[in-house]
Formats: sequence, structure tokens, C-alpha cells
Amino acid sequence: MASSQAANINLFLPVLLHPAADANLASLKPDFAALARSELDHGYRIEFWDEP
Repeated sequence: MASSQAANINLFLPVLLHPAADANLASLKPDFAALARSELDHGYRIEFWDEP
């Protein structure tokens, strides 16, 4: 994994997992409704984390 991938994971994953993520993102972009969490297949996938 590249250091830029790790930086993005450390920065954005906690934001996406936070219970107030929808409200926080809506405050930045007024036409934002909600993250489409129900469309994710088995949750978030971090590229190659679960593979050798």
C-alpha cells in the first residue's frame, strides 16, 4: 500500500464512519442527501487490505 493510500484511509475513513457524516457533508454541499451505505457490498473495501 502506498503512503498516499494510508493517508487517505486515515483521513477519510473516520469521517465516513462517523454517525454525523451525512449532516457534516451536507453542511459542505447543500444538495447532498446521504452516503449510499446500503449500496455497499459488505461494507467499505480498502484496496488490497485483505489480500497478501
